[in-house]
Amino acid sequence: MHLRSTAAAALMAGALALSMPVAAHAQSDGGGQQSQQQQVELTDEKFDAFVDAALAVMDVRATWSPKIKGAESDEDAQAMMKSARKEMAQAVEDAPGISTREYIAIARQARQDKQLAKRIEQSVRAAQQQSGQ
Repeated sequence: MHLRSTAAAALMAGALALSMPVAAHAQSDGGGQQSQQQQVELTDEKFDAFVDAALAVMDVRATWSPKIKGAESDEDAQAMMKSARKEMAQAVEDAPGISTREYIAIARQARQDKQLAKRIEQSVRAAQQQSGQ
């Protein structure tokens, strides 16, 4: 039972790191390596594509989180987490206008840039309100 709640928490944290890379949710364990990672020129189009991909990842998280929490066994929870991670990765890959590498680079940038993180968070909220979520 403990593993399922831990697994659900890990899935939520991973989804948040992918979908809304706000500093409060994204802890770096890469140290100085992140500053050497790829930087993406963040045009308005690329920003919008990032937000769209983040929303898709959040939809996957919303679908899988209750299933993982309600898993009958730790093995089931692990299998569901694996499926959820695959679907989140596919959601990013399927998002138009942004590659997975660019998505990850922007997420890393947002972890280091609180203004960017706030801008992303505001755009995600606005998109959710617009779609009625």
